[in-house]
Amino acid sequence: MPEYFAQVEDLPLMPSGKILKRRLVEWIDEGRLAPSPVRFTPAPVPR
Repeated sequence: MPEYFAQVEDLPLMPSGKILKRRLVEWIDEGRLAPSPVRFTPAPVPR
């Protein structure tokens, strides 16, 4: 279960195609990216 969700138009990639996770952290620090916390809410149990 993810802790945060962020919608981005394009991801920073390395030449090999891997995601540059450190760049995402930099974007958060710069305020360019604002992930939203994801909260799990269990469904009500039918009785």
